[in-house]
Amino acid sequence: MLLDIDINKKEYNKITKILKQYSIIAESIEKIKSVYKIKYNDKNYCLKKLKHGNKKILKILSFIEYLKSNSFENMVSFVSVREGKEYIKTKNSIYYMTEWIDGRNCNINDIEELKKAALLLSDFHIKSKGFFSKELKIENTFKNYTEEFKKGKQDILRFKKLIENKKIKTIFDIEYYEAIDKVLKYVDLSIEMLIKSKYTDLLRKAKIERDICHNSFYCKNIIVDETMKMYIIDVDNFSYDIYIKDIAGFIRKIMYKRVYGWDFNVAKEIIYAYSNINSLSKEEYELLFSLIMFPYKFLKLGRKRYYKNKRWDEDKYLRKLRGTLKFIDNQEKFAEKFIMFYELNE
Repeated sequence: MLLDIDINKKEYNKITKILKQYSIIAESIEKIKSVYKIKYNDKNYCLKKLKHGNKKILKILSFIEYLKSNSFENMVSFVSVREGKEYIKTKNSIYYMTEWIDGRNCNINDIEELKKAALLLSDFHIKSKGFFSKELKIENTFKNYTEEFKKGKQDILRFKKLIENKKIKTIFDIEYYEAIDKVLKYVDLSIEMLIKSKYTDLLRKAKIERDICHNSFYCKNIIVDETMKMYIIDVDNFSYDIYIKDIAGFIRKIMYKRVYGWDFNVAKEIIYAYSNINSLSKEEYELLFSLIMFPYKFLKLGRKRYYKNKRWDEDKYLRKLRGTLKFIDNQEKFAEKFIMFYELNE
């Protein structure tokens, strides 16, 4: 048997014991990030471990079954244990196995693939809507973004005061401080657009219709096979939420890539692909704008530095800050074009 050097003897013994319950004698075991790639009879399988109780796996199984009943075919299939179960429970963990999709991650540098991924996300949102289980509690992650954004603004203003009161300022302090006023404009713009969107009405609608968010829809969780079919993986953290959060997070992550640098035309194409299936109202465009523009990375970095005192060296802090701010001027142009194109000033 071929064995990954990252797997120790104790781990290997545990995995082989699990595999016996699938009547599998592995030809090779390879650990890739948090999963095991198992080769058996010239086919590959994915074995995954959960640290939570069996309610978590039952929730995932039930959700995937619901998606497939709604003709969503871009998910991997579970492999049953020989007793017919679809998972194995040990003392501290749950293991489950799926087919292994031979392919690669969605290419973030390929705009055509990103558009296809947006189309896939849109289909996922439509097909997952309404999922419900009497037996299982489905987490909801609905937020009061108005309050969250206002708190974020207060924190940034506190960071400004903290830096002003420091007798000795680091390079990080100076560069963070110099960016604050511009960043606060984006915060205010996000809050203003959030209020315009009638967010509470959108929230109420999402709760009634039981909208679902993937919560980790990024290129690393999209597999493209040799036929160019896309698969969504890692649905472990889905929840009830406003689906705009997914597409906003997807676009925001893309915009920070050097190849795009907050190019509105790229975002526009992705949004167009998404809305081809799941059309958006004006209020949803306003919410989308708000969630894309809010400076999460800048705020998070400030909290790590000035509240949590995270022990990073100065160079790491500066790399993070400069990476966050490298397209700050482009963001202003992005906001102007977004508002104009979707007529959000009316």
